[in-house]
Amino acid sequence: MAHVLDQVSDAILVTDADWRVRYMNDAARKLAGMAARTASPVRAGELINLADTRGEPVFDTNGLPRVDLDRL
Repeated sequence: MAHVLDQVSDAILVTDADWRVRYMNDAARKLAGMAARTASPVRAGELINLADTRGEPVFDTNGLPRVDLDRL
């Protein structure tokens, strides 16, 4: 399945329940500025900066969600 997802032009990032990145397709790695797959999983918030509808950061300094994700 990873081969199929690597062909998708949209960035796809898959995390586990602790927000550690378990899969990134080529588009997501390019967006995050990563040339290759990382050896150890990092938290999603360490790779991407997201803001909610009020402009508040979605992730805290530990890479964990700080807001109710339903507000996005």
